[in-house]
Amino acid sequence: MFAGHLTEEEKQHIHLRNRNGVNGYLWHVFSYGMRGCFTGEEAEMAFDQEEKTCCYLFFQHGDDAFTVEDASGLKAADLATENDKIDLYVVDSEFNWTFVMTHESGWLGPYFSRR
Repeated sequence: MFAGHLTEEEKQHIHLRNRNGVNGYLWHVFSYGMRGCFTGEEAEMAFDQEEKTCCYLFFQHGDDAFTVEDASGLKAADLATENDKIDLYVVDSEFNWTFVMTHESGWLGPYFSRR
């Protein structure tokens, strides 16, 4: 859903896959400008203002996803973490929007994008 519009060559160019010691971060689709998005505080504000019902939370380096059945009150500040090794993705149940907090937040990210 994040990078389905990219060719395999474009995916390789933005290091979307684990290769040669470079982790294939899904958020590279945003950091390399391959999908339009808000960044930084604008991303947080867009996420906070988005009408949210059910959404999914998952981590870059994890196999589990979590369902938040009533996300109406969920804000970016609720997702802040002291651990700079975590990449957190939040998507609505239809994948119409995506909010990403990266381990590089403050430098790269957070990102918010609508399909």
